[in-house]
Amino acid sequence: MKDKEKAINYFERGLQAYKSRNFALATNCFVEVTKLCPKEGNPWYNLGVALKRMGQKKEALEAFDKTLLKYEEAIKLDSKSKIAWYAKATALIEKWLILNDLVMYKEAIYALDKALELDPDFDIAHRCKERLEFKLALEDLKRKESNTTILYTTTD
Repeated sequence: MKDKEKAINYFERGLQAYKSRNFALATNCFVEVTKLCPKEGNPWYNLGVALKRMGQKKEALEAFDKTLLKYEEAIKLDSKSKIAWYAKATALIEKWLILNDLVMYKEAIYALDKALELDPDFDIAHRCKERLEFKLALEDLKRKESNTTILYTTTD
């Protein structure tokens, strides 16, 4: 079996394991795909997501960093690739969710804006941006609520 066929098999097994919530098996499968296709970004991203689900945040961040490198390389080769910009945004979003770092959020919005600039009808990028903005607004609201002091008075 050729490396590409092996990679596809591992990738499909990894996706199936992830859907079945077997994150350890998914992680093992995606590790194999990264060995067979080290230049591809998707296996690194999927590895990061599986590691994150297992609570291995440090390792997940490392996988997302490799994902970002792959997509930045793709963007350098073709800056008009809406898919590369969108994929970069998804890796940045995952890092933001782990680190709660506003810089990641801003970079993700920028990448989504670039994808939408290239294709204003890129529906999945629109939905992703809307969810991202909603999530930030929700977190801001939670933060403001936690900083609010409630005063109780009695009228005896």
